[in-house]
Amino acid sequence: MDITYLGHSSFKLKGKQGIVVTDPFDKSVGFSFPSVSADIVTVSHGHGDHNNAKGVSGTTARPEPWIVTTAGEYEIAGISVFGYETFHDGTKGSERGKNVVYKIVLLSQCTTRQKAMQPTLMS
Repeated sequence: MDITYLGHSSFKLKGKQGIVVTDPFDKSVGFSFPSVSADIVTVSHGHGDHNNAKGVSGTTARPEPWIVTTAGEYEIAGISVFGYETFHDGTKGSERGKNVVYKIVLLSQCTTRQKAMQPTLMS
């Protein structure tokens, strides 16, 4: 897996199953978002410095990226995305609202002794 820091709080995660971009930002952060493509875009909250999903193009496998903005469990092209709702501040969201934290799993299977096995994730 390749992990690329894109700036601010945005990352590009590239695995065999596809590409995920997290929290693409707009120009309000003081610099431009780089040109990237992804199969999936995760957005943690609705502020412009985290929700510029339009700034991410699709891939050859998926012409338009799948945009994930809410808590829940998603399985997209072998990539698992688990979203957990949190507060975006220390006052139960009264100042900055809600936020979604994501767990992204790009590994879909591993091979042991020539048998395909689903990995067991330990929390």
